[in-house]
Amino acid sequence: MRKAIVTLLMFLIFILVSNNAFPQCCSGNTIASMMLQSGVSGGYGVQFYNAAGFNNYISQYNQKYASTSKTEMGEFGTGLGFKFGANAVQFHVDQMLIGLKISYQQMKEKNSATRISSSGGEIKEEFNLSVNSFGIGFTSSLVLSKRFDIKFIDAMLTWNTAKLVNSYSDPYVSTEEKLESVRSYLGFAGGVGAVFYIIPKYISVEANGGYSLFSISEMQFDGGELLAESPDGGLAMKNFISSGGWFAFIQLNFSVPI
Repeated sequence: MRKAIVTLLMFLIFILVSNNAFPQCCSGNTIASMMLQSGVSGGYGVQFYNAAGFNNYISQYNQKYASTSKTEMGEFGTGLGFKFGANAVQFHVDQMLIGLKISYQQMKEKNSATRISSSGGEIKEEFNLSVNSFGIGFTSSLVLSKRFDIKFIDAMLTWNTAKLVNSYSDPYVSTEEKLESVRSYLGFAGGVGAVFYIIPKYISVEANGGYSLFSISEMQFDGGELLAESPDGGLAMKNFISSGGWFAFIQLNFSVPI
C-alpha cells in the first residue's frame, strides 16, 4: 500500500509541475507547438555508497585471518554497472522538456582475499555484491539549441535490493553461499545532466550525475538466517549498506515522436 501511495504522489507531482510550467496548455497555439516523445536509454556508470555494516564485518574478517593472510579482503563502497531506462512520455513545449521516466540499474563490486591453510595450501574467498535499483520519476530540461539540452531536474523514487555471493575454494573443495536483502528498501535519487544530440530529437548522448539516498539494512541466506555482524556470528547486522552517495553515468538515448 505504501508503495502504491508513493507512486501515485509521484504522478501528481508530475502533473502539477506540467501544469505550472505550461499554464496555457489548453490554448490552440501551445497544442500546435507541443511534441510528445517516448524513448529508451542505456548507459554505464559508477555509484558510491557507504557499506558501514559490511565493511565492519570485513575488518573483523581480516583481523581473524591476519596471521595466515596473503592478501586482505578489500572494503566495499564503489559499484560499477549498467542503467537502462524508458521515457514513458516526454512533453516538448517551446524551450522546455518535461518527462515521466522509469529506470533499472545494477551496480556490482567484488573483492577477494587469499590465505594459507594449516596444510600449506592456498585458500581463496571472494565476496561479489550486486545492488539493484528500480526507479520512477520525472525530468525537466532546458533546450539550448537543436544539439544541446541542460537537464536541471532529474528526480526519482527508487526501490533498492542487494545480492551477495560468498565463494570459497581450497585445494580440496569449493563452496558458494548466496544472500539477498530481506526486502526492497525505498530511496531517492536526484541529479542534473547535459545532453548532446547526435541526430536532433532522435539520438543523443547524455552525461548525468547526482546523489542517491538509500540503505540496505538486513541480508539473509537462502535458508532465512540473517547475516551476523561478525564472521564469528552474533547479533544480526542492521546496517549492511548504511547510506548511498554520489553517482555519475554516461548513456545513449533513443527517442521517437508519439
